[in-house]
Amino acid sequence: MTPGLKFCAGDLHVHTPASKCFRGTVTPEAYVAQAIDAGMRAIAITDHNTGDWIDRIKSAAAGTTLTVFPGVEISVAPGVHILAIFPEDRGTAHVTDLLARLGVRADARGEQEALVTEHGVQRVISIIRSENARRYWLTSTITKVRGGSCVTQDRPWCSSGTPQSSPPSK
Repeated sequence: MTPGLKFCAGDLHVHTPASKCFRGTVTPEAYVAQAIDAGMRAIAITDHNTGDWIDRIKSAAAGTTLTVFPGVEISVAPGVHILAIFPEDRGTAHVTDLLARLGVRADARGEQEALVTEHGVQRVISIIRSENARRYWLTSTITKVRGGSCVTQDRPWCSSGTPQSSPPSK
């Protein structure tokens, strides 16, 4: 009998120094080591509007127990981001090509709140789905809500370089 799903620790929303909000310095090798030391089996690199560090992290993770999924956090409206996560055989070039198709300006790469696409949420999702990927994962995050805010939780396994979380200004 084939085993079913098994629990494993992972983080599917990880930022690196490619995101301009990232605080601290870390090498790809140290980043991977921190994730493994914390018991992670998988991470998804989902920097703000860039895929620049995906291949660096994948190279550092080669030969380890850590699976690295390429992804990107796309800013589509004030406070609204879409996370797109792709199969592990994709890399920096795939994400860069996607961002070009979405019209993301080069000067907005790595920016957290830059409105980087002229397309709305539904069109961005449609473009991602049209890539004929074997599989992908999408989610959206809302970082600012009228009259309130939400705070993202720090990832303790990567605290030396994780951007500090704080409520967005109202």
